[in-house]
Amino acid sequence: MLTALLCLAVNASAIDFRIINGHVIDGSEEGGAPNRIVDIVGDRIVYVGPARLMPEAAQVIDARGSIVSPGFIDPHTHAEDDLFNEERSANLPYLFQGVATVFIGNDGGGGEVAESRERLEALAPGTNVGLFSGHGSVRRRVMGFDDRDPSTEELELMKALVRRDMEEGALGLSTGLFYAPGSYA
Repeated sequence: MLTALLCLAVNASAIDFRIINGHVIDGSEEGGAPNRIVDIVGDRIVYVGPARLMPEAAQVIDARGSIVSPGFIDPHTHAEDDLFNEERSANLPYLFQGVATVFIGNDGGGGEVAESRERLEALAPGTNVGLFSGHGSVRRRVMGFDDRDPSTEELELMKALVRRDMEEGALGLSTGLFYAPGSYA
């Protein structure tokens, strides 16, 4: 078992929390280094190195027998119902499983990215949220559920909608070619 320290800091000289004796799973080839410490200030890692160089912490948490890792990323969720609900936007089912980042708009679904971002920012969800531009949603906005090839004008409009979604923060385009109207493409 590897022993490591993880510290969460509010500034470089004041550490709020130090987590000790946990098994570190950090994605490195070794899975984590013994007696290593990571300092985080705000949302930035500011120090990785030996524990002996760390300042004191206000609170020490002994994670003996537990795994310490970065939050997991779940790139395919259907968490919209929780995220857009004021009572469930903390997204606790994901957080309890160690998931810190979810993506929505999968399978070609989702809505307009700017509107979704605005709603999410107002609700301040408990997880980070990545948004996809949904091919099916874009196609439905332009062509409804018509099972046919788009006209040149419709194709250009769909391309413009995806471009706008990307400019407004979408991290990619999702498809659900099993689902109508994506299956008509």
